[in-house]
Amino acid sequence: MLPGRSPWATFAAVLSPRSSARYTARVRCRMCQEPAGWLRRRCETCAQLSGVVAASRGLGLSQTLDLMIATGAPPPRIEAFLAYEPVGAGTIRDQIVADMTNQLAHALGQTRVQTAADVKRLRERGAWQGLDKRPEQL
Repeated sequence: MLPGRSPWATFAAVLSPRSSARYTARVRCRMCQEPAGWLRRRCETCAQLSGVVAASRGLGLSQTLDLMIATGAPPPRIEAFLAYEPVGAGTIRDQIVADMTNQLAHALGQTRVQTAADVKRLRERGAWQGLDKRPEQL
């Protein structure tokens, strides 16, 4: 409490529209960087998209994208969501691709598991572009 002010005046100053607007401008969704709301880490759109990804695990990328579009999220928000890297080991798009690769490998009898970090490393290296050339040593 500030000296010379009543507790109510101090409380009202903290919750004034000007100070709350300043605070909500800083609270952004971790995934798409849009305003998330009061004390939230994710906006509602990204929460819906996370639910779609969790529910559609095992489907292909095109089916998952169709389900994401069906939520009504705008395409730039979907792209920002897919480009989000939760733990530094690959984007959400890399996680979906790793799941698809693991399912295909399992159907072919392979036991090796590919992680999102492996997909990220292959994507950054660009291994699919120069198939007639030897890859550079990392």
